Formats: sequence, structure tokens, C-alpha cells
Amino acid sequence: MLLLAYLLVEQLTTFKYHTILSDLIVEVSLVVSMVILISLGVTCIKAYLSTRNKVVGVYGLALIIFSIQLITAFSYVEANLYKAP
Repeated sequence: MLLLAYLLVEQLTTFKYHTILSDLIVEVSLVVSMVILISLGVTCIKAYLSTRNKVVGVYGLALIIFSIQLITAFSYVEANLYKAP
């Protein structure tokens, strides 16, 4: 949140900003989302193994697949934002 506030103040006062800050904001938000989704997915898979409820297993699998998609998005952002001017 502090990075967003700093980036906003910098844009409003100088009418320019460093691209590394926007890159850092995107990276932090993707990493936090990945960690939360993976932990929820693992929790759902553990609940599925103990209860054998198919709905919980499907939710856990979907969360893990979505976190894998975020990992690919993270690597895409990493590769493309460093090319930006």
C-alpha cells in the first residue's frame, strides 16, 4: 500500500514515475495472491483427503490450477516489464 501511495504522489508532483516501482507493485500483488491461493488449495486438498467430499476436492484443484496460472502471469510480467523503457 505504501508503494502505491508513493507512486501516486510521485506521479502527481513530478508527472513522471520510475517503471521499477510499477513493476514492484505488480510483483508483490501477484506473489501475495499466489501464496494465498496455494495455501487455500492445499487446505482444500487436505480436507478432501479426510472427508472425501468431491466438491471440496474440486475447489482445491481449481485453486491450485489458478495459482499455477498466476505463476505463468508472474513470469510473463517479469519478462515483459523489464523490456519496457
